[in-house]
Amino acid sequence: MSLDSHLIHTCTIERAYQSGTNVHGLDSDRYSVIAESQMCRLVVNQERIGISERAERPVMTTYKMLFPAGVDILQHDR
Repeated sequence: MSLDSHLIHTCTIERAYQSGTNVHGLDSDRYSVIAESQMCRLVVNQERIGISERAERPVMTTYKMLFPAGVDILQHDR
């Protein structure tokens, strides 16, 4: 069974190409599409139940995105 059979999701990868300010005067990036319909998989990396003084017990989840080898992706892509 190859790794590709486990990549059950598709992703669009966007990369920031220009920084500027938005209508509110805050820093803003413009993005361009690097890849569309890229095979990927989103998995839960870690899930914790936070300690709270109240009874809400917040759940904090971190995710990991998996891609096949050779995909052009950088840390700050979205």
